[in-house]
Amino acid sequence: MTRLKLVLYFFFLTGGVASAQTFRAYISAGEKAMADKDYYSATEYFIKALEFENNDLSLKFKMAEASRLFNDVNVAAYWYNQVVLNDRENRYPVALFYLAMMNKMKGEYETAKNLFFKYNNLHAADSNYYSIRAHKEIAGCETAYQLTQHPVGAEVSNMGNTINTVYSDFAGYLLGDSVLYYSSLRFPSANSKTKETKAYFTRILKSAKSRNKWHQPTPLPEDINQTGIHNANLTFSSDNQWIVFTRCQPLNKAEMRCELFASRFKNGSWSKPFRLPDSINKKGTTSTQPALALRGAEGYTLYYVSDRDSGFGNLDIWYALMTADGQFSEPLNAGSEINTGENEITPFFNDETRTLYFSSDRSEGLGGYDVFYSAKVGETQFSAPENAGYPINSSYHDLYFTTSFKEDRGMITSNRPGSMYIKSKTCCYDIYEYVLTKKQPPLIDTLIVLDGSSEPDTLAFLNDTPKIKATRRLLPLVLYFDNDQPDPKTVKTETNWRYDDLYYRYLSRKNEFVAEYSKGLSEQKRKAAENAINKLFSEVIISSFARLDSVASLLSEELQDGKKITLVVRGQASPLASTAYNENLSKRRISSLVNYLLNYKNRSLEIFSKKGSLNIEWIAVGKSLAPADVSDDLNDLRNSVYSPKAALERKIELINVKIE
Repeated sequence: MTRLKLVLYFFFLTGGVASAQTFRAYISAGEKAMADKDYYSATEYFIKALEFENNDLSLKFKMAEASRLFNDVNVAAYWYNQVVLNDRENRYPVALFYLAMMNKMKGEYETAKNLFFKYNNLHAADSNYYSIRAHKEIAGCETAYQLTQHPVGAEVSNMGNTINTVYSDFAGYLLGDSVLYYSSLRFPSANSKTKETKAYFTRILKSAKSRNKWHQPTPLPEDINQTGIHNANLTFSSDNQWIVFTRCQPLNKAEMRCELFASRFKNGSWSKPFRLPDSINKKGTTSTQPALALRGAEGYTLYYVSDRDSGFGNLDIWYALMTADGQFSEPLNAGSEINTGENEITPFFNDETRTLYFSSDRSEGLGGYDVFYSAKVGETQFSAPENAGYPINSSYHDLYFTTSFKEDRGMITSNRPGSMYIKSKTCCYDIYEYVLTKKQPPLIDTLIVLDGSSEPDTLAFLNDTPKIKATRRLLPLVLYFDNDQPDPKTVKTETNWRYDDLYYRYLSRKNEFVAEYSKGLSEQKRKAAENAINKLFSEVIISSFARLDSVASLLSEELQDGKKITLVVRGQASPLASTAYNENLSKRRISSLVNYLLNYKNRSLEIFSKKGSLNIEWIAVGKSLAPADVSDDLNDLRNSVYSPKAALERKIELINVKIE
């Protein structure tokens, strides 16, 4: 468990650094600290060693890694940059990847995007995690920038030093308007012999507010705050009949094993906390960060975070049904709409709006962990998550989001600038309050028009599996193309290009589209034109491409389960050519999607195509569906090539999935 992931459980700060006399001794001590996951101490040793050998490339890389794992974003960015500038033999290729990630976390989105482009170009043939993530982050940086340009109406403020300290304070839970429960890593544990602080432990605190002022917090009794262990993440059921919280045993300086405990309010008092059953607290895994949703007289749903097997990777959100008297069903994964191969953490469920809030470090955020929300549909399904927006989210880590019943105010935990700290500016977490000042309109408006003909036949749903249902929720999947691409000025009906390569080439021309569409206009009209192109790329072209990998992944899993799948894909073009030419161009565009699918994850889908399990129906309509007001004038390239109206017609659509 890295220093970064430690925020998912609690926060652990280590003491000073023992003295060392030589360069080799400092390095040895730093490597031992890294092995013990004591990343702060490792940075102290490595920086001492750099005073002896400031040109040692391997030492600079160790310093960068230790700083990143300690969550010191600015220092890590500095040392990764030093490695990238001096690594002429490419001994540390991931330094470029992490330099890009650190720049994204600093909010330097243009710099980060260019670095991801560079990494992607250097490692285009790779299929490991770094290449796949860098590929996604190019679009992710565009999304992040656009989110900052369209802030939600919210005021976010630090709760101040009555609640927060230079240690980490987190997981605020507001009961009513004037009682706050939260967790704090401010309680030292001393060595019994030397009396020196050897560790800090987390306890659950309570504070009350009167006359608009929070009072000094006090720890909850020892039946909640068990001595010698971390206690945190207290949550209430909305009917105030149950509390659930986490207890964690340290495994080393950065890793913990966590379990969930509960207490019931009965006969006027709270019961002694008890450990939840083995089905929830699975042996050898972590269970943490509980949230309770009310199911009326039937009881509750317990959402929580675990690294147990059978998830989507790393930390996932799971849930179990809970009766009114505390009996639990077997837990289930919250599913592919919520969980990804990255980390999904800190769930919170609003009973009034049936909305699940959680944080994720997926690529579609502003940097680090972002808050997302998803509406519950039926008993087990969720809508596609949406980013909660800026300034709720920052480029740093934003966690433990909660809302009031009406969703107009709440709390969030963050290490954004303005948080108090003890060892680095981004090491430690504070609790923030937010107030929504107004409702925001959707970011995507009339640029996207769904064609009714793309609706699949209802009867096709009868054989749907959960993954196919998840795929259908992503339909129609629309993918966009640059003008006359691929293979311009030819009559070919197939191409060797893959769609993802065409997409990134298209993305690289965004500035040209901005310049050409706004050229020669008055200042007010120029700004409107620039905004229209930026919106086209960020909210339509990039957003659509981000869904392609999800569709391919879901289809891959179904094919591996033995299903026979047919995809119905429609291709079309803007009216800037003859009908026959545009029909062939539409076919080339569909062909590029076929090439993408056949090359997906080391050509894992190609075998299914060869044996007939994966088929694609081509529908090439050319320019026949283009509206009459889309220009076909070669002498007016501003409107026939560079305008959003023309761009929206250069596309293919995955309009149906048929399954046998």
